[in-house]
Amino acid sequence: MSLKRIHITVITVWFVALLLIVGVGLANGIPITLAWTLSLLIFGCLPPVILLILFRGAPPRTIGQVLYDEEHATPEIAGRSLSIERAPEPGIDGSRS
Repeated sequence: MSLKRIHITVITVWFVALLLIVGVGLANGIPITLAWTLSLLIFGCLPPVILLILFRGAPPRTIGQVLYDEEHATPEIAGRSLSIERAPEPGIDGSRS
């Protein structure tokens, strides 16, 4: 399961639980005041916002992952990456220095 899908699932479960709490509270006759509504809104939306801010996407690749990918690349791809990294030295191919 991807990280993005887990986030969506957790946030959905959070809002369903929040709606369930509101429903149970209204069924039991809790008075709806401005303070109750604002606190419910703040405490209800703050955890998903923090979750989305902290875990925006996949973490950057580590140096180990980069080196592993380079070592296990096909010869065609590995040759292409080496030719890009090294410029030809002047004078070796018969050109003037």
